[in-house]
Amino acid sequence: MAHCGVVSEALRIVIADDNADTVTTLAVLLEDEGHQVYGFGTGREAVAAARLYAADAMVVDIQMPDMTGYEIARSVREQAQRAHARPPLLIAISGRWKSDTDMLLSVVVGFDHHLPKPCDPAELVRALDEWRASVRAS
Repeated sequence: MAHCGVVSEALRIVIADDNADTVTTLAVLLEDEGHQVYGFGTGREAVAAARLYAADAMVVDIQMPDMTGYEIARSVREQAQRAHARPPLLIAISGRWKSDTDMLLSVVVGFDHHLPKPCDPAELVRALDEWRASVRAS
């Protein structure tokens, strides 16, 4: 697969989705881009992993069995605030919650991006590359 962006440093990315195929597909894509990827099937595991691995970014399904993606985003942002750390880039993905209203709600609760499933790999990689460039510039 051709790289969609220039990877000068690997990001630590946590994927949270109860669909194992989605986790595997996204992990392969992002590992091919040179990133360290950690995939989880529950929200609680993903929130703990964000802290444990000092995640730079998270790709989170909105509809999870134990926590919604919205709860995950709030929890991760609160974690970062308590630690006086930069929160990870939060990217919501959903096959069901993809209307304009759903996308707006994602932003309100703390997501930086909201992509419909199946997400366009180039769009996902572009969001990660743009975030990395903005962090480097600040």
